[in-house]
Amino acid sequence: MFARTERTPDSIRQLLRGAQDQAARLERRRNASPTLSEELNSMRINTAPDYVAIMTPKIADVLSNMSLTILVTGDNAGFITSDEPCVQCIPYSRQRPFIGDPNVEFTMPLTPLHLALFTWRQQRDLYRPINEDVVDEANSRAVFNCNREFISWKGMIRDCWFSA
Repeated sequence: MFARTERTPDSIRQLLRGAQDQAARLERRRNASPTLSEELNSMRINTAPDYVAIMTPKIADVLSNMSLTILVTGDNAGFITSDEPCVQCIPYSRQRPFIGDPNVEFTMPLTPLHLALFTWRQQRDLYRPINEDVVDEANSRAVFNCNREFISWKGMIRDCWFSA
């Protein structure tokens, strides 16, 4: 789920497009064959599947070394999901999340009532019942992380999900 969304491949495509344009200009200026610009174009076209193929095993390796807790709720709102379902953050911080930070957390909704939480801190229980406040915090993170849209399984929305 981390590798399958469009945000990162889109930014990589933009970088490759700039490099491709620059290579094409240099090739024309030097009257060279368009080998590099064509290779960059091919990379740009295949960015999403290549990114998934490269990143999935790397992300899986990192997550397998982290502590997993399944947060469980009975809250009617449940956990929302979005076009960017995996959220990486450092709780209660405006720092950019970095995988090596001991406080970084990754969350991913599994069902409307279950959320996977990966942390570097050791957790005691695999399953942890949580209250509405924790659901609201997770949903707030999901709203701010989404690219374009989020999905609430029952169509419920709470104002606190939109406050910083």
